[in-house]
Amino acid sequence: MLIRLIVSIGLGALSVFGLAHAYQSLRATQTITAQQPLLDEGRYDEALSLLEAALKLQPQNPDLWEAKGRVNMLMSSFRPARREALRADSVAAYRRAIALDPLNARRMGHLVEAHLRFDQPEAALALLRRAYRRDPNNAGLYYFEGLALQRLGRLEEARSAYQVSDRIAPRSDGARGLQSLAAGN
Repeated sequence: MLIRLIVSIGLGALSVFGLAHAYQSLRATQTITAQQPLLDEGRYDEALSLLEAALKLQPQNPDLWEAKGRVNMLMSSFRPARREALRADSVAAYRRAIALDPLNARRMGHLVEAHLRFDQPEAALALLRRAYRRDPNNAGLYYFEGLALQRLGRLEEARSAYQVSDRIAPRSDGARGLQSLAAGN
């Protein structure tokens, strides 16, 4: 009887935890969805405030950290005086998302994109090596590699990366990268 009670309590706790986790995931999704119209309207500070409030409630949610990295990255284009602080915040938020969900290559791809946006092609290339181990068939990663190499003036290597991207996903960004190289950009 005692064993049955302990098992029952344990299963009850697991189901409550499962419900709580599902509820937190739903709230994170709602927060990310709610901040999108703010971004579309250029209301970056409000979107960031919304995400920061959600992160206080769910600091272990990688989706929220990833969204915060994206908002900071977008804001940096429109706030040149705060560019360096926003760069640091964006990179830190993406790194936190990756630390919480280390097997997710998409999150790594977003950090690579941030490094490229912030003129850090060497950092992007270093991270790509890790990202390829997670998802070797991700055309977007090869496209980002092509961008990084192109910015470093390593044009033949960039061409190869764009070709791999295009081979994985025809008519993707890789094809656009190849056109850019052909045009001399």
